[in-house]
Amino acid sequence: MTAPPREVLRNALGNLTEAEFKRFKHDLRDQRQITWGKLEKADTEDTVDLMVKVYSTGAGDVMLTILKKMNNNHLAKDLERDLGKWMVNAPAVSRGSPMPQQGGDDKAAEEVKKKKASLKLKLQKHQKKRFSVVHQESGVFSVQDIYTELHIVEGRTGGVSNEHEVSTINMSQIGRGPSSQDKQVKLANMFTDNSATKVLTLGIAGVGKSVAVQKVVMDWVEEKANQDIDFVFVLPFRELNLKKGEHCNLLDVLEVFYPYRKDLEYILDLSDSKILFVLDGLDESRLNLDFGKCISKLEAESSVDILITSLIKGMIVPSALLWVTTRPAAASLIPEDCFNLVTEVLGFNDDQKDEFFKTNIETLEKAKRLIDHINKNRSLHIMCHIPVFCHILANVVDKILEDQSKEESTKTLTELYTMYNVFQMKRMNDKNPEKMSAKKKGQFLVKLGKLAFKHLEKGTLIFYEKDLAECDIDVNWGALQAGVCTQIFNVVSLGKSLLQDLEGEDQLVVHTLKV
Repeated sequence: MTAPPREVLRNALGNLTEAEFKRFKHDLRDQRQITWGKLEKADTEDTVDLMVKVYSTGAGDVMLTILKKMNNNHLAKDLERDLGKWMVNAPAVSRGSPMPQQGGDDKAAEEVKKKKASLKLKLQKHQKKRFSVVHQESGVFSVQDIYTELHIVEGRTGGVSNEHEVSTINMSQIGRGPSSQDKQVKLANMFTDNSATKVLTLGIAGVGKSVAVQKVVMDWVEEKANQDIDFVFVLPFRELNLKKGEHCNLLDVLEVFYPYRKDLEYILDLSDSKILFVLDGLDESRLNLDFGKCISKLEAESSVDILITSLIKGMIVPSALLWVTTRPAAASLIPEDCFNLVTEVLGFNDDQKDEFFKTNIETLEKAKRLIDHINKNRSLHIMCHIPVFCHILANVVDKILEDQSKEESTKTLTELYTMYNVFQMKRMNDKNPEKMSAKKKGQFLVKLGKLAFKHLEKGTLIFYEKDLAECDIDVNWGALQAGVCTQIFNVVSLGKSLLQDLEGEDQLVVHTLKV
C-alpha cells in the first residue's frame, strides 16, 4: 500500500496558523522519530516530505493523532474523512503500520540513550566544579553541608515593597512559622509538584536565592532530585552583562558556561531531552530586555538582549524548563504571562533560623546562647529571617557573647554592623602583609561607603573595575583579597572563553556588594 497523497497532508497543515504549525512540529518531534534539527526550519512541504519518508503509510495516522492532541478537532475530522476516502480507493496491499520502518532503529535508539547519559554525566561533573562550594570568611564549604532549607511560598506575599525592599518590610511576613494560608513550595519539587515549566522566584537581597540555585544544581548533580531533567544550564545575569553589545546565537552564549560546543549542538538537537535553563539575578541585569523583539531559530544570531528575551518567551528551545530569580523590584522587567508559577523566598522561619545557627556555629552551646540572645531582641529577631544577616551574626558570635557576659550586649543594628566591620578589619590585618594604620583603615571604609552610596543612588547592584577606580579603590590591592572585602566584594568566577572575549576597562573582574 502506498503512502497517503501528499496533497491531503499538505492541505491539513496549510490550514494551521503559524503558531499552530510551530506547535505541530514540536509535537511531531516528541514522537521521537524526527529530530528538531530537521523540523525547525521545515515548511509545510518539508514537514510532509519528512513524515512520509519516516512514517510511510502511517504518516496520515500520526498527523491525525497530533491534530487531536492539539484539540484541533475540526481539522482532524476533515483529515480523517480525506484519509478514509484514500483508504477505500487505495490498493489493498499489506496495509502499513503507523510506525516507521525500524530496521536498525532499536540499536540506534540505544546508542542515542547511551550518548545522552554520557553527556549528562559530563555536564554534571562540570557543574559540580562551578557550584559545589560556598566561599565564606572562615573558608570554603560544601553547599550541601551548610545549606539550610528556606521558607518558600507560592505567589507574591506582598511582604516587601517594589519601591524599596528593606525599609518597608512587612513585619507580619518576618520571623514567623509557615502560615496555613501559605502554599509551601519545596525547592526540589518546583517543577514536579506544580506541573510548572516556567518559574519566577522573588526574594529580597541576601534572602538566599543564589545559594538556592546552587543547591538545586548540586542535588541534580548528585542525583538527589530532578533526575527527570537531562541537562541543567545556569546563566547568571551578572555574567551575561559582559556579553552585552555582542551578536551571537544561543550556542555561543552556552559555550561561555560550558565550553564543549559539539556536546551543546548534540544536546539541543535531541528531540526528547528535558533541559532546564536557570537565569539567576534578573535584578543585576544590564541588558535591554525588550519582549517585542524576539528570534525563533536556534542558530539565528542576535544581540544577547534579544537572545535572552527569546529564551524566556519560549521562542527558542520552547520545550525547555525555565527558572528566573530576582529581587521583587526588578520582576516587572519580564511580563508575568511568561511564567506559570511565581514563588517567593521569605528566608528563614524561626525553626530554620535556629537550624542555621546550630549548623554554622562551632559548638551547640554557643549556638543556643546566641539564639536566646536573638529571641530577646526584637530588631535582631526581625532581621534574622534574612540568611545573610544570620551569616553576619554567626561570624561575630564570640564578641556578642563576650559583651553579653559584661551586660553590654549588642542590641541595635548599627552596633552589630560596626562589630562586623571591626571583625573584618582584624582579619584583614591577620591575612594581609601590608599592615594598615588606623587612619588608613578609616579612609578605606569611607571609600567603600562612598562606592556603596553612589550606586545606591543610581540603583545599580554591580560594581565594575572602573566604578572602583572612580572611588580611588585599587582592585589589585591586597586588602581587597583579605578581610572585609572577602564578603563585601565577591569576585565572579568566569569561564576562560568569556575572559578571553573581554576588552577594555571591564576586563579583569566584576564585583557585587554583599552587605
